[in-house]
Amino acid sequence: MDISIPRETVIEERRVALVPSGVDLLVRGGHRVYVESGAGEGAGFLDETYEKVGAKIVYSHEEALRRGTLMIKVQPPSRAECEAFSEGQVIASYLELGVQTRERMEQLRAARVTAFALEFIQEDDGSLPMMRAMSEVVAGRIPIIAGRFMNSLTGGRGIVIGDVPGVPPATVIIIGAGTVGGGAARKLGAMGASVVLLDSDVRKLRQHLLSDIERPMTLLSTPYNLERLLPTADIVVCAAMVPGEKAPTLVTRQMVKSMRPRSLIIDVAIDQGGCAETSHPTTHSNSTFVEEGVIHYCVPNIAAAVARSASYAFTNAGLPYLVKVAAGDVEHALAIPAVARSMYLRRGVCRHEKIGKLFGWPVGEEGGRR
Repeated sequence: MDISIPRETVIEERRVALVPSGVDLLVRGGHRVYVESGAGEGAGFLDETYEKVGAKIVYSHEEALRRGTLMIKVQPPSRAECEAFSEGQVIASYLELGVQTRERMEQLRAARVTAFALEFIQEDDGSLPMMRAMSEVVAGRIPIIAGRFMNSLTGGRGIVIGDVPGVPPATVIIIGAGTVGGGAARKLGAMGASVVLLDSDVRKLRQHLLSDIERPMTLLSTPYNLERLLPTADIVVCAAMVPGEKAPTLVTRQMVKSMRPRSLIIDVAIDQGGCAETSHPTTHSNSTFVEEGVIHYCVPNIAAAVARSASYAFTNAGLPYLVKVAAGDVEHALAIPAVARSMYLRRGVCRHEKIGKLFGWPVGEEGGRR
């Protein structure tokens, strides 16, 4: 199969969809892999390294988009990229529903491509390996982001996260006990913060009480509990996400108004629309804004700040599926249940019920459009 890896064009996106070790495995399997010149540069992987493992370097973005029967990328396709696609081409990338526009989605439909949303890949046990990979990276970034924007010099409350004798630790409210929320709770708790972890699923909360050394306080995520807790918070991490849907709005503007001046909201769910009513997407170079006296950090591609590690995590999680998909055609891919669950377009026809509902598209078979 011909597989292409284009350079990411989204502002400040430095990740690459496949690191050289992943390309090497595909080439050894008899596939042709085309990598756009400079695609790995932001993550520290040079063209020469890709060439050494058998990749063919292409020198224009359009060629990289057109070369592959299967195209793998990190970010959702841009407007210009949609215009370059060929009918029947297979696209695999994150979809990021929260920052996706109807116009862009209609362009994808019009291009009659087959498209897979990597964050929707779901195993029979409910696990989401591609979402988990980036969530693990992001969880490690949360204490760093929190420390930076609690700093007096960046306009924060001027408090240390914890572990200073005689000094009250930061109070951290984490909404969502998944990979990001649970990971952040462990790391911040280990630093001495006072952590409260909330989720609507008691089973997730129970897991953290059973397995963690630094056990957070746990509460059911309800409006009452959030209204009671948020006025006490120094840091709020919004990490509640629903696969295939926009993130639920759990933190209202009124709740934000009740928070301490210069406290911090880190809305990790912003790539799915955000959990706070006051959130809107920001960038790494202009990462925060103040709303209702509260600092908001709402960068959709947090993992791009550690592009090399994130690219390894992306490759590690995706490669087992990519190897299986590359072994055949679309029908072969659909025989892999975890992959089949991630298809949202097939030759321009919506194949995913939640996506169809969100954008008002009929869900049907390819033959219905012929």
